[in-house]
Amino acid sequence: MSKSPIPGKFIVLESIDGQALEEQGKRLYGWLREQKVMVHLTREPTDGPFGSQIRFILAGRLKMDKVTLASFFATDRMDHLNKEGGILKRLESGEHVICLRYYLSSLAYQAIHADLEWLRAINAQCRRPDLTVFIDTPTSARLERFAESELYSDDELEQKRIKLNKVSENYQTAIEALRQEGEKIVIIAGNRPTRAIEDAIIKLMEQDIVR
Repeated sequence: MSKSPIPGKFIVLESIDGQALEEQGKRLYGWLREQKVMVHLTREPTDGPFGSQIRFILAGRLKMDKVTLASFFATDRMDHLNKEGGILKRLESGEHVICLRYYLSSLAYQAIHADLEWLRAINAQCRRPDLTVFIDTPTSARLERFAESELYSDDELEQKRIKLNKVSENYQTAIEALRQEGEKIVIIAGNRPTRAIEDAIIKLMEQDIVR
């Protein structure tokens, strides 16, 4: 996982709470625009050829084993970085890039089914973010939202609880390892109002990105 001295800053937002992730990504994008900063908001999986297949699989419209799916995520990520108009080209032009989920998500979610060292190997050529912000939402809060939807049985909720707890553990393990390698990863408490989370992220931007 390499880092290049190019003008734009690469900012990644991560969380087990996809809804909070989308909301904070939009808010950060809007704030950076207000600061007259060139910025692009993107996400993974992408809408590209591999990302579109991943979305079909996650929606249950296509079938694929979990390990092969992990390789699709890595391939989608490399395409996201290297294609014309992709992340690297934007950074090289001086544009900041906000990405909702990146390889940290693979080390948290795909590590449930695939070997962690293999996952790291297939993501080894990815550019490291300049800053990763992990919005640490308690699994209990995420489960409450699932329960409120009334779409899931008690057994299904229990399976989701087990998975979310494992994903949360994997996030913490991966964050610790990446920090030891020099990555800047900041954990922000996600069990507070949306505006408070936004303010915490903006404070980080003022310190590290917009100076």
